[in-house]
Amino acid sequence: MDEQRERIRSCDPAERLAAALLISGELSRRLRLLGNAEIAQLLDDEVCANLSILAPEVTVCVEAALRLGLKHERDHLATLGTFADVTAASLDEHVKKTKDAIEERVPVLYQPAFQ
Repeated sequence: MDEQRERIRSCDPAERLAAALLISGELSRRLRLLGNAEIAQLLDDEVCANLSILAPEVTVCVEAALRLGLKHERDHLATLGTFADVTAASLDEHVKKTKDAIEERVPVLYQPAFQ
């Protein structure tokens, strides 16, 4: 990505063409090898971070990264067997649900809270 950014700013038209066609093709190939979690992280680290905070594209990137990250979490949770989602609206309720699940010896707690 850094090489493509550098070449796209070049005064040499051949360098800009390489950035637009060749390097972007290789980047696409590599992106297809990544899972949703890695794409979400890349969106957050590389794309959102390089956009103007006022640009609507930032909102789109943040939402996409959030969705991909949450999907990855759900998919991973499904591989763990029995679990308790102890998230709650208030911190007190969240902590209570965590303690209750521990007392019930639930093997996996999703998003536990301690105080």
